Formats: sequence, structure tokens, C-alpha cells
Amino acid sequence: MIFEKYIDVQSKTDHAKRSLAYFPARLRSRDSFGDYFDCIRDLIANSTVRRMDDFVQHGGVSTLEHCISVSYDSYVFCRKTGMDYRSAARGGLLHDLYLYDWHVSNSHHGMHAFTHPYTALDNAMTVSDLNARERDIIKKHMWPLTVIVPRFPETMVVSCVDKYCALVEFFKMKLSLAHSAA
Repeated sequence: MIFEKYIDVQSKTDHAKRSLAYFPARLRSRDSFGDYFDCIRDLIANSTVRRMDDFVQHGGVSTLEHCISVSYDSYVFCRKTGMDYRSAARGGLLHDLYLYDWHVSNSHHGMHAFTHPYTALDNAMTVSDLNARERDIIKKHMWPLTVIVPRFPETMVVSCVDKYCALVEFFKMKLSLAHSAA
């Protein structure tokens, strides 16, 4: 497997090898993938984080797939612009760690768009020690719905990338439905 070099000898377990399968080819083929993977290696190996694959985010995209896209694209942008790319990658991966099906009305309390950042932050804090930027990213990624203005530029990046990825996923779903109906 092309990614074996990104898994150190101590973590060559089945779950670590399966973790690499979550990354689409568009990410794995890039030169920056190894550096990116080093930023999130401990998180993607965590069973709680991998549970996001059990929930649909938009269309046929799982929450984990969505978070990986947000995480990687935020990492690339922040790295190219001299920001804290590690915090952007980690916060981006954990930003939707709410672990319920938001399409089911009784699966959560309150309106999902307003409350899930707090649920995700609570869950993320059980997975890893988070720095201030990572906490801000997770808590405020739904800005302006979360009202409180992001404290760090990396939070704004993840927030914007999250909206971009959601739009791409939504329109892929719509195009897929339109082609299947034709």
C-alpha cells in the first residue's frame, strides 16, 4: 500500500491501516499528504473519530469524509499562507464530531446548526488535548450562526472551507439525483 510509509512501526495495526482507506485518492496522491497525515495521525486512529463514518453528512458523503476534506483543504490553505496549519488540520478533522444522525429529529437537542459545534467540542475534548485554536475552530466553525466572532484566522479558514465543502457535496448529490432520474 502506498501509505505504509506514513504508519510507523509501532502503529502497524489493522485499524491504522484501515484509517488510510478513509482518504480519497485526490488527497493521497499529493506531495503534502505525508506532512498532513503526521498532523492528524493520532486522531484518525481513534475509534471515536472513526465513528463519524457511521453518519451521513450531505448526500452520500459520511461525516468523516466531509471532515477529512475540510481538514485537508484547510491544512493546505493555512500552510501556504503561513498560518498554524497543524491546528487547522486537527480542528478541521474534529469540527463535526457530534456523533448522531442530524437528519433524525429526535437524535439531538436543539437546532443542529446552532448546537452541534458544542457537542463536537465536548466529544473532541475526550479524544485529545486541544489547544486554543483547535477549540475555537470546533466551537465557531458555524460562524456567523454561532454569533461569537472567531478569535483566530485559522477558525475563519476552516469555517469558509467547511461551507465550500458542504456546497460541493450538496451539488454532487443533486447532480447524482438528476442523472439517475434521467
